[in-house]
Amino acid sequence: MDSKKSSRMQQPHTDSEMDAAAPRPTRFEKKGWDVAAVRPAMVLVATMLAMLLLVTLVSRPRWTASQVCVPGLTMRSVRAGTDNALLLVHGKGAGEASFVTVAEPNDKLLGGLLSHDFDEQSCLSRYQSILYRNPSHHILSSYLISKLRKYEALHKKCGPGTPLFRKSLEQLKHNHSAELECNYALWTPNGGLGNRMLSIASVFLYALLNNKVLLIHETDDLVDIFCEPFPGTSWVIPKDFPIKDLQNFHRGNQQSYGEMLGKHSISNNATIPMESVPPFVYAHLRYDYTHLDGLFYCSDDQSVLRKVNWMLIRTDNYFVPALFMIPEYEDELRRMFPNRETVFHHLGRYLFHPSNTVWGMIIRYHESYLAKAKERVGVQIRIFSWAPIPSDVLFDQIIRCAQDKNILPAINPKEIESPSLEEPTDSKAILVASLHYEYYEKMKKMYYEHSTVTGETVGVYQPTHEGQQQTEKQSHNQKALAEIWLLTFSDVLITTAASTFGYVSSDLAGVKPWVLSAPENRKAPDIACRRAFSLEPCFHSPPNFDCRAKRNADTGNLVRHVTHYHPALSYSTLQSLVVSPKKLLSSSASSRFRINRIVSSSPRILLLLLALAFLGTLRLGPIIPFSSIPCAQDGVRSSSSSSSFPAAEGEFWRQPDGMGYRPCLSFSEEYRGKPPEGRRKYLLVVVAGGLNQQRNQIVGAVVIARILGAALVVPILQVNVVWGDKRLPPGF
Repeated sequence: MDSKKSSRMQQPHTDSEMDAAAPRPTRFEKKGWDVAAVRPAMVLVATMLAMLLLVTLVSRPRWTASQVCVPGLTMRSVRAGTDNALLLVHGKGAGEASFVTVAEPNDKLLGGLLSHDFDEQSCLSRYQSILYRNPSHHILSSYLISKLRKYEALHKKCGPGTPLFRKSLEQLKHNHSAELECNYALWTPNGGLGNRMLSIASVFLYALLNNKVLLIHETDDLVDIFCEPFPGTSWVIPKDFPIKDLQNFHRGNQQSYGEMLGKHSISNNATIPMESVPPFVYAHLRYDYTHLDGLFYCSDDQSVLRKVNWMLIRTDNYFVPALFMIPEYEDELRRMFPNRETVFHHLGRYLFHPSNTVWGMIIRYHESYLAKAKERVGVQIRIFSWAPIPSDVLFDQIIRCAQDKNILPAINPKEIESPSLEEPTDSKAILVASLHYEYYEKMKKMYYEHSTVTGETVGVYQPTHEGQQQTEKQSHNQKALAEIWLLTFSDVLITTAASTFGYVSSDLAGVKPWVLSAPENRKAPDIACRRAFSLEPCFHSPPNFDCRAKRNADTGNLVRHVTHYHPALSYSTLQSLVVSPKKLLSSSASSRFRINRIVSSSPRILLLLLALAFLGTLRLGPIIPFSSIPCAQDGVRSSSSSSSFPAAEGEFWRQPDGMGYRPCLSFSEEYRGKPPEGRRKYLLVVVAGGLNQQRNQIVGAVVIARILGAALVVPILQVNVVWGDKRLPPGF
């Protein structure tokens, strides 16, 4: 890992540099291959034909009546709990299909995300927040729901006050490690409220992946902020917890994992016996963690840390993207979050619910000022010391962003609006969340003194302006959480780049915000804002170490769904992110690459591919004894044409050459009829591979969707990088 953390504080690029940004160079170009030697299209065609030959030579799929007629795709029936069930189909083999849902509007359980085992009066916000937010359109995996219910059972069995908890405490007091039924991940606070919420979600996901129980160290400033998230028992450690002064654990602590590795008091060898593992280990994952601390994100180290009975984690980061880079967690994460950009959206809505005290503040303000507006616009403003900008310049940037994106109407500078006898109702209500009041005052004055060109009325509101962050005060944190929740009720959001407060607000709202471009030399860029390219928060201090290669590396290049992100840029990739806003501000123009083409510098390789493809087309028929129709039963063919079946079946199964085959499925009267209108079921398919594989998968998915009477949704087309077709748009 790069120990020069100060490099994160350098200045950002200009917009011209950022707009010229393009995908990273391919591994072929890094080897010095000539990118202009041959036409990419020829290589793509030849490679695909050659691969087709190889695949057909080594594979012989068999089809049975128990399978849906799509190669490599299987289905299983699961009760989704809502009418609009979606099915996520994976192509990696049987048993890996997961159903996903989109919650119905006003579903207080959020499609099964929340447990119904709570007394509603004990935490009003848990089941009432949905009444004020826009409904979430983000898919929810049934596998995640199952994992949460299993975790709740584990927490109820192992939480504070239980016999197993007391047994684990006794082991800890005697400094003795043992194979216990309950192991714990203990979170201790660091940073502001936004950092705390992001880090709690990260530690909770880590606990889910390692079958640990999440507990938190509730300091005085966190009392009466959140409701208990798990039914049956608390997530707060008792006051008599044997490890004292948890807030004083810092980098270099003798019980930190990095220090233990450095002094060889612990080994990262996966075969280390249980008795050699300490019962308590501190993981220092704050922004200032060392290289040895950062080995926490490596597979070998996780195999050891998984055995630790008590893991204390202190961080101000959202380190979820790093978990995606650990191979052992890849499959679990894929099944829990088929759409990787919704991790915090779902975990945040599951974990965080304002206490009744805070909920009262939220509802009173909303009903007094925001409830009657036709549209609510949230504006979250934060000034960072590493990105200073004068307040008047930032205000102009906010207005330019809002008006350029048609979020707010322009004003008539000289026209005074005629008074109306009707009771005024805001067409738009602007909620300003900022530590400072000047932005609210200027915006309020602008819309109070002038009419708008659209005739809309605009109200401007700001609940608090504390002047400075006071995280150590309970009242400050209560007000901060109230503002976050009010922002989540917004229809549109404008947020500050790299602000954890903005991350949390937009993610819980399920809305991709318009992100204000980072200032350059105390000036606003020409492009005032861009739409966030992912809903996921960013990892501000990612490791710079390739665990497999055992050397420093750019972790933004290790896996395809984790990448760098500049806070002033926006793309649409539907992928999780890893980013260091301070480090990426220091990225030089040399790291920007033009669009690349994957080609070979040797014509002989191209000729070889073409020859293989030609031979394949000649030999494919005699060599491969495939059944012409997938769903035909082995050895069973009908001598009659498909017209011997009823009309609906015959039309569906009829082949171009007229041969008829027995269908896998029997057709119901409902199926023979006209497809229902206003469908409430969807079939979600994520396809991957080359273009031919994707085409075949989509064709099969159309068949399944027709059988299920569902609307087909194909949100992600994952082209394997081996094809290197750079003519496709980013994120294709």
